[in-house]
Amino acid sequence: MPGTPALIALWSGFGSLPVMTGLALALALALALALIALFWRAGRARRRDAALQAENHALQARLQDIGQQLGHARAQAEQLRERLVDASHRDADLARTLDHAGKVLRAEFAALAARELEARGRTLEAGNQFALDALLRPFREQLAQFQQRVEHVHQEAVRGNAALATQIHQIGEQGRRLGDQAESLTSALRGDNKLMGNWGEMQLERCLQQAGLVRGTHYRAQPLYHDAGGQRRHPDFVLDLPDGRHLVIDSKVSLLDYERALAAAGAAQQHQALDAHVRSVRQHVDDLSAKDYGALAGMNGPGFVFMYLPVEAAYVAALRHAPDLVEYAWQRQVALVSHASVLPVLRSVVHVWAMVHSHRQAHALADEAGALYEQVVRVAGRLKRLGAGLATVSRQYNDVVTAVAGQQGLGARVARFTEVSTRAKRELPVPDALNVALDDDRLAALAPDEDAPGPGV
Repeated sequence: MPGTPALIALWSGFGSLPVMTGLALALALALALALIALFWRAGRARRRDAALQAENHALQARLQDIGQQLGHARAQAEQLRERLVDASHRDADLARTLDHAGKVLRAEFAALAARELEARGRTLEAGNQFALDALLRPFREQLAQFQQRVEHVHQEAVRGNAALATQIHQIGEQGRRLGDQAESLTSALRGDNKLMGNWGEMQLERCLQQAGLVRGTHYRAQPLYHDAGGQRRHPDFVLDLPDGRHLVIDSKVSLLDYERALAAAGAAQQHQALDAHVRSVRQHVDDLSAKDYGALAGMNGPGFVFMYLPVEAAYVAALRHAPDLVEYAWQRQVALVSHASVLPVLRSVVHVWAMVHSHRQAHALADEAGALYEQVVRVAGRLKRLGAGLATVSRQYNDVVTAVAGQQGLGARVARFTEVSTRAKRELPVPDALNVALDDDRLAALAPDEDAPGPGV
């Protein structure tokens, strides 16, 4: 510790002082040592504080550098994002441009090919013209057939859309007439459950046929299925939908209690009969739900079945008396329908099949158009090679003309024979050079240089 030798010397000088004086000196010496230690610790703390301040300044400078680098990185990220947005816009514009160009090419290709072939045909001789006509005849016939099919599909679509509203109105009228007929048959069917069931199935099939569905094509009557336990199940009708989907429609007739309600003398009797009528409908719903047609092997349905009530008035009376009847049936995967309410569904099925048929025709037309385009490419390639052959023949012909009619050619040399021979009196004809200008540039867009002819042209 600094100052320790001086303190020891000072202590030695006062060794002869009395004891009390020695104690005072000891206390003074201890106090001096404490002050010295305090000053030393304070200096050390100042040095540590200075080092910490220097480190703090260095950290702040580094933090500022990092902030500047972060700002530059954010600016670069914003620039990259803007460039990415611009690139996506350019890609979208390019895609639209290519799509439009493709449509224009397909729309104008037939006329362009016809004009080019007609212009090229003027330069051919009679034999080549006949061969070219024979070559292009299948293409023209296929193009005409393609145009006729496109117009036929378009006309069919227009007529179908125009007649849709009229057909819906006619279906509604037919539904009301069938309801009246069903009402008139109520008394005849009363009491015979088997007869009522057969009559209900007959009414349902008439409804299917009036909607435009064809038996064996769009629906099947009482097809055979087996449940998980191996028992035979025969739904009344199964509608075959596109993509292998199915709809099950089962007919249920409940007329006895409804007839009692109509013949009731008072409100109480009518209410009682309507309660029984609703219970009968609920029982039919429970029975149909218990059959679980949606779980049958080979059945690919939406998970619910339609329960068809052929008598419109009985259907309406049950719903008016028990408004929760529809919800009760739906909770059991059964949808209650009548003649009027099921016809729009059936007509939608017919429309879906028509759309599927139209789409299949469109795909067939697209495939035929692709094959037609490939044939045109092959024809254009052959025309290009034919033009190259004609150009070669033209050059060879001009070379021969030059060799014959040139100043140093064979014609000039034999012309001197007229001066030495009296028999050389006929004038020597001078052939003219050919200038065949073939427009191969427009065909180059259709026929590549390495085009191989394919079959069927």
